[in-house]
Amino acid sequence: MKNIDWLAKTLHKTQSYAIGTGGMPEVDWMDRAGAEASLEEVHQDLVDLLLGRATEGGKSRVLDDLSSRAVHRCVGGKRVPKNRVIGDWCFAIAKMALHRILHPADYSLRERFDIGSITGVDHTNYVKRWEWLELELMDTLGDWIMRIDFEIGEYRKSMQEAV
Repeated sequence: MKNIDWLAKTLHKTQSYAIGTGGMPEVDWMDRAGAEASLEEVHQDLVDLLLGRATEGGKSRVLDDLSSRAVHRCVGGKRVPKNRVIGDWCFAIAKMALHRILHPADYSLRERFDIGSITGVDHTNYVKRWEWLELELMDTLGDWIMRIDFEIGEYRKSMQEAV
């Protein structure tokens, strides 16, 4: 995540020219904004979440995208929860996955259920039938983070080549 870290470091820098030394301007907020603008919208929202400056709308877009993917995986695999609305169920699992990526820790299943606002579900049944989906969504988020990091790196490289 070195390129995402680069974004975090450039949040508050202002442009500064080394006058008389022939130096290039330091990275400033415009460079960061350009790097972020080159990303897909859901990836921009994920960057905001990773950097701790997300809005509720941005978080909702990330969760909506994840839960939509989860619904497709469930329907495609003919796995539909009993006594639950599939969209709500997948949204709850997406909340758990996103939280675990943003705040890595060794969460108990009960804590994860609290994060996803899941009640009335047998823990053993969840582990056997549904935990795979949570893990897949975490993998999806990990893939997005690697892609974001790569794309920001490519943007930075193109900035250096333009100089």
